[in-house]
Amino acid sequence: MLGFLLAGGRAHRFGADKAMHLVDGVPMALRVYTSMREAGLEVVAVAKDRRLEELGIPCLVEPDKPRHPLVGVVLGLGEGGGVFAPCDVPWIPPQAFVQLAEAPGSIARDEGGLHPLLAHYPEDWLERAQELLSRRRPARALADGAQFLDLPAAWLRNVNRVEDLGPRQR
Repeated sequence: MLGFLLAGGRAHRFGADKAMHLVDGVPMALRVYTSMREAGLEVVAVAKDRRLEELGIPCLVEPDKPRHPLVGVVLGLGEGGGVFAPCDVPWIPPQAFVQLAEAPGSIARDEGGLHPLLAHYPEDWLERAQELLSRRRPARALADGAQFLDLPAAWLRNVNRVEDLGPRQR
């Protein structure tokens, strides 16, 4: 099964390249990539350039326009769909990806809410994702009609700001 590591964001709130930021000495993107691979997924990053190839991660390059979180999802769906994950969930274990792989049409959820970029989107969701992207709808709009996969919040902890990391990793 395919896995898509979403690393195309501009990281304005973070202030630096999140994908390459070290967490426990390992770039965030590589941590998520490794977890996805350990779950048995064939993983490719969807990014704004090929910088992750320096880490040994194959890449699909997003177009410059439009800038939107669904661009990476649409590209992955065009490749056949599969399990999607943002690069900023560095503590997610392989077990989360195993569970997503077993649940097509599911979106991760914890007590804090939905994680629409952490999901298993099958190829037949492509037209829907394209339509939402064309209307500039938020990624969470894909959740309409989806199943939810409840996962522990600790697994889904994402890093939007440097402060979201512990003091050792800033």
